[in-house]
Amino acid sequence: GNLIFRAYEAFFDTLNLPRIGLRITLKKRIPKGCGFGGGSSNAGVILLHLGRRFGVDLEDLERIAMDLGSDVKYFLHGGTAIVKGKGDEVELVEDITGYSVNLKIPNLSFRTKDMYRKISCFLNKNHRKGRDPLHLLQALRKVDPDGIRSNVFNIFENIILLENPQLSALLENPHGIVSSFTGKGPAVFTLLHGESGRYRFVSKIEYSSQGM
Repeated sequence: GNLIFRAYEAFFDTLNLPRIGLRITLKKRIPKGCGFGGGSSNAGVILLHLGRRFGVDLEDLERIAMDLGSDVKYFLHGGTAIVKGKGDEVELVEDITGYSVNLKIPNLSFRTKDMYRKISCFLNKNHRKGRDPLHLLQALRKVDPDGIRSNVFNIFENIILLENPQLSALLENPHGIVSSFTGKGPAVFTLLHGESGRYRFVSKIEYSSQGM
């Protein structure tokens, strides 16, 4: 459903506050269904706006956010963070600079609910294979390419490639440090060490079931 409307409803229903009218204009800049958190970030912005308007504590907004989606709480904070549990543990850390990201965006999208339903068969105690977000953070700060590559993983990759093997071509990475899917996919990011804060949509790739 519309996460903007759901955030609006949840705010007033949870806090039992009198509703106000809002005129919201949404200019969609983040591609839909690509694992970039576009809908969740919209919900976070609405909660922050209403929270400021009604003087609601961040802790109360966080509780509402967790009912809307596992990553909405993160978008109440933004920046660089380590997120654990079901999205309820958000540890803010010092921002990482000096990197740029290329994005490859196939011409398809995955529904979040569907992807999470499929993921259970891939979850086990060894699914991280020793990879650790704290080790990744250290490697990023040291600009250690081997350390970065050995600690980047995305459990959705198994599901994505099982059903869409053609997308493996997007992971080919002749120039960057590492490539992986964004969130639940299907977009792919390639991490480069270079100018800080650059996000470039390098290609819009047509997808077909016959191949790429």
